[in-house]
Amino acid sequence: MECTADALIDTSALIAHFRRRLHLGNTLSNYRHLYVSAITVYELEYGARRIGRLSDWEVFLELFPLRVLSLGLEEARRAASLQAALAAQNRHIGERDVLIAATALVHGLDLVTLNADEFQRVPELRVVVPT
Repeated sequence: MECTADALIDTSALIAHFRRRLHLGNTLSNYRHLYVSAITVYELEYGARRIGRLSDWEVFLELFPLRVLSLGLEEARRAASLQAALAAQNRHIGERDVLIAATALVHGLDLVTLNADEFQRVPELRVVVPT
């Protein structure tokens, strides 16, 4: 069966895979192209530097053929709109997470994450929890 969908992978799923708490291979084999947000790159880089490593980014690129999606005007505006709507319902999500969610929505991507409780608050976002 040919893969036609694309996915944005959240930081939580990448870290769980890297720490061997989860194997993403089966879930990700369902997708044609794999993406991460520039926000995820920031989270990975910051986490590595915080504990004294230079970078984990190259390790992730060896594991998966990831393409980075930048945060641009459309993603920023969509995130602001989402966060305002969620705040009006008292259903806030984290600032970085709303930027990641907006990126997935703008590009029509499934979001592969272990943080489903938070991301499922976002209307129309296709959340995939890897098994």
